Amino acid sequence: MTKALNILLLLFLSSMISLAQNVRFEVSVDARKIIQNSTVNVEFTIHNAEGQSFTPPKFNGFRIVGGPNRSTQMSFVNGKNSSKKSYGYALMATKLGKFRIGAATIEVDSKKYQTEPITIEVVKADPKSMQASEEYDFFVKAILSDSIAIIGQQVVLNYTLYTRIDIQNYDLMNESDYDGFFSVPLEGRRKRAQREIINNKEYYVQSLKKVALFPQQTGTYEFDPVVINLGIRDGSRRNSFFQRNTKKIQRTTNPIKIQVIANPPNEPLSYSGGVGSYDMNAQVDKKTITTDDAIKITMIIKGSGDAKIVTAPKQDFDRNLEVYEPNILSEDQMVDKGFVSSQKIFEYLVVPKKTGQFTIQPKFSYYSPDSNRYETLTAGPFSFSVAQGMKAINTMEAVKSDKVLSPLIASPIFVSKPTILFGSLLHWGLLGLILAAIPFLFMYKLKLRKEANIDPRLIQAQNAEKVAIAKLSVAKSLMNAGSIRQFYEEIQNGIFGYLSDRLEVPYSQMNKSDINKILTDKNVPQDFTDRVSTILQKAEMALFANAGSIGMQESYNGAKELILGLEVHFKR
Repeated sequence: MTKALNILLLLFLSSMISLAQNVRFEVSVDARKIIQNSTVNVEFTIHNAEGQSFTPPKFNGFRIVGGPNRSTQMSFVNGKNSSKKSYGYALMATKLGKFRIGAATIEVDSKKYQTEPITIEVVKADPKSMQASEEYDFFVKAILSDSIAIIGQQVVLNYTLYTRIDIQNYDLMNESDYDGFFSVPLEGRRKRAQREIINNKEYYVQSLKKVALFPQQTGTYEFDPVVINLGIRDGSRRNSFFQRNTKKIQRTTNPIKIQVIANPPNEPLSYSGGVGSYDMNAQVDKKTITTDDAIKITMIIKGSGDAKIVTAPKQDFDRNLEVYEPNILSEDQMVDKGFVSSQKIFEYLVVPKKTGQFTIQPKFSYYSPDSNRYETLTAGPFSFSVAQGMKAINTMEAVKSDKVLSPLIASPIFVSKPTILFGSLLHWGLLGLILAAIPFLFMYKLKLRKEANIDPRLIQAQNAEKVAIAKLSVAKSLMNAGSIRQFYEEIQNGIFGYLSDRLEVPYSQMNKSDINKILTDKNVPQDFTDRVSTILQKAEMALFANAGSIGMQESYNGAKELILGLEVHFKR
């Protein structure tokens, strides 16, 4: 028995020694020449060792859309053990040219192994072959509901499959970050596939994924193509009773571009940021009040635009009605019939200044991309009467009481001798002061003229720091109140507003995509440019990902230090 165990141990040790002597670290790719926006699979494999501290190379010219995917395999053939461990990546070619993928490294028993570098050539696709994509049995498209949009308008991006064969499954390998947009996935019940004729061929059309996009800044944005793995039946392999064998085939969507423009000019007074399709209704809580009381107007706004940029619309009521800053009672968002819809409820407090009969008609205006014009919705009219309140009566009685009692105070019968001012010391003293003040008044007038000739943009630039710090103070209050979304919006507005005033660049041109170029053109040092990008990126991620309160203090401190540092730079 002991002899048999010794033999087995000897065989195991000899196999381990054999494995150690055959350690290899290799790289393999499934193509050396690919088309731009297509993918290549790269796999790094360590043979006959576990390996530690795997470090991949830099994939210049490519974007990682999958991986690292790890796999391990062991085998025992003819009394010999072998093993391999792989690290796989799916890379999308984003640029044209030849690109060198450097060596990956891994450690085995404190010894470092590395792969050989490889070169992959990326070529431009033949336009004819791109047009012929619809001749395939299946392909995918990225379809935008609108290629030109206005800030706050809802745009739907639909990743769509066209197929003439049975597709078992699918997987989106990558997806854009949608920089400059607030995105909402449109999940819901999938509709039945529709049929469509393309080039005299019938295809089944199925939506794979829909995303609602809300533009936040003006500019032109491009979204990279998306790589989609499609699982189709593999006729070369036998299916079991419990499982159907499939093979993965990749298809790439078309790149898409969208232009975001600002709202058209001449908006009505009651326009407050809504773009899309809206409904509004309002109600008043009372029909009779006194001058001591107030009425409440509740306005409910429902629509398809970005709810967070829609504010309470201004109202043009009678000048004898004082309207206080409205409150937001609720804000809800839901996905319905393939679109995002929202509801926002505002409450106005209106206090009358005098008695009488009043009629009000609340208004809400929005911009309709369908009609290309501003639309105004009205509610009412609502009439109410205002009677005299107790406060005003008490005040009037007090005034009347003063008038009645004052004559009861007896006036003394003494007659005082009139004072002669002319020619006195007081007369000459006052005259001297007036004459002495004339030069100072003249100098003050010159100062006012000089200030009037100063370029308003220069004054705006000089006050940029004060305005930005004031905005950050608002952000700090929002942070203390736990208002996360409003806090990050105020951080963004503070930085964009400061740079707009300081650099004399219109605020409409301030967006995350162009800010680096603007700062570079204005000779702002690179370290400041990097800090601006970092703070804006954190704020945008927090807004889109509904982040918690962690990191708010850091963002506030970073924004304040950035503005103070830029002020020191600009004043040199």
